[in-house]
Amino acid sequence: MPERLDLSEARALSSRVAERSVSRASEPAGQITRHMCSSMGKGVRSLLLLICAADDSLTVPSKAVFAAAAIEIFHLATLVHDDIIDEAATRRGKESVQSRFGKKNAVITGDYLLCVALSTAAGAVEESDFQNDTGRGFMLFKKYMNSFTKICLGEMDEAANSRNLALSPRRYLKIISGKTAELFRISAAIGAAVSGAEELSQTGLIGWYLGMSFQIIDDCKDYGFNSESALKPVKHDLTQGVVTLPLILTLAKDPVLRGLAKEVISQNRESERLTEAVVKAGGVEMAMDTARRYAEKAAKLTDSLFDGLKRDKLRELIANALSSSKAFGG
Repeated sequence: MPERLDLSEARALSSRVAERSVSRASEPAGQITRHMCSSMGKGVRSLLLLICAADDSLTVPSKAVFAAAAIEIFHLATLVHDDIIDEAATRRGKESVQSRFGKKNAVITGDYLLCVALSTAAGAVEESDFQNDTGRGFMLFKKYMNSFTKICLGEMDEAANSRNLALSPRRYLKIISGKTAELFRISAAIGAAVSGAEELSQTGLIGWYLGMSFQIIDDCKDYGFNSESALKPVKHDLTQGVVTLPLILTLAKDPVLRGLAKEVISQNRESERLTEAVVKAGGVEMAMDTARRYAEKAAKLTDSLFDGLKRDKLRELIANALSSSKAFGG
């Protein structure tokens, strides 16, 4: 592999590395991991990492390919576990692992993917970087593990607040900061680290802003999309007791709806009436306004840190993440 690759080449190669790393499992795990490879996502987080690793001409150091693949594999592991918790039947238009192969196999597969992610990440550093606890390899793995810990704690925080209709906007934002935005943050920061940059926190903050926007938009999809366009079950959060920003903002504006919300949340009732009430009250649009503000912060920070092709690519990624807002009139 050459020392540097064009961004499009690096993105394609990172996808192949991720797929190969996931699918090479021996049987009986092989049939499960091959099924997962057929429904891998668009690689937003890995693309973010690669852009942040790129130079001004959008060429990427080859070791960034492994870091990007590792991020995508870890994300895939979290989705497998999410589907078990949510009892989701589909994922990205395909039958979920837990639905097709059972919960026990899904748990083991998710754990296996976490191991594969760390093994793949090792390709991003030289063996000499592990000589001591100040080496670059040690630093990168410490960043991976710290972030993985924050993501798990974020997931636990969300579970602890299941069916909590008193959840505040601030608490909700703290939850998604851990469970979603942290993986975006570490993707951007590791991209910068792989590029040789010394200052990582500001680049990581771009990722964090983008991740916050991304999750809020994803939560809005539960109210305004069908399953085909969202590539996941929709109108599902409420029946699973997951309280998200559109509902939180609606209840703050119209407390009369709290009785209906409690009925749906506590009894796992069909949520069509509540979904329509949230949309009618403007809860989705208010949440989308918050998502847009985070995206604007990401764009503003991008403009202050970068210029030229790298800036343009990051701005394009931010704009694409926001494109779903068109469904809500944004």
